[in-house]
Amino acid sequence: MANAAQERVVSFRPRTVLVVLGILLATLALLSLVYLAWHIITWILIAVFLALALDPAVEFFERRGLRRGYATGIVFVLAIGVIAGLGFLLVPPLVDQVRSFVDYVPQVIDDVTAGRGPFGFLQTEYHIVDRVREAIDKQGAGGSSTAGDWSSVSTTSCRTGAAPAGGASGQRSTAPSEAT
Repeated sequence: MANAAQERVVSFRPRTVLVVLGILLATLALLSLVYLAWHIITWILIAVFLALALDPAVEFFERRGLRRGYATGIVFVLAIGVIAGLGFLLVPPLVDQVRSFVDYVPQVIDDVTAGRGPFGFLQTEYHIVDRVREAIDKQGAGGSSTAGDWSSVSTTSCRTGAAPAGGASGQRSTAPSEAT
């Protein structure tokens, strides 16, 4: 052990340290610039995508003898028309489905609270309504962790007048649940 490992000294020149610090600061500046300009970058990317997607249609009209400006205007109007047509085709059924869902939610909450329906097993097997109520009692309606998104279910059931599984006393009844 007479030949103990000799200690190595690593030294850096000041220029190397300054270059590394400069690279780090430049990277930080670039990342902050991208963060601040994210919305603008997103719009630029959308514009590039649309320009690339619509360019074949513009070239089609150019080959037919139209100037590029007129061809671009025609393609733009046609694209807006297609988007509006899709909106008229898809939005009314979507609104009807959302309205039906919103009308159906109180019934689902009543069924879950009573242990019936397709989600009744959540109450009968896992006692989810009781757990949500306990979590709300502990953390309040805005609490997180165990309550999570189910706090809105319990709040909505209270607003719709749904009774707890065991009535006002909070005790669970031993009656078998109805199957729907």
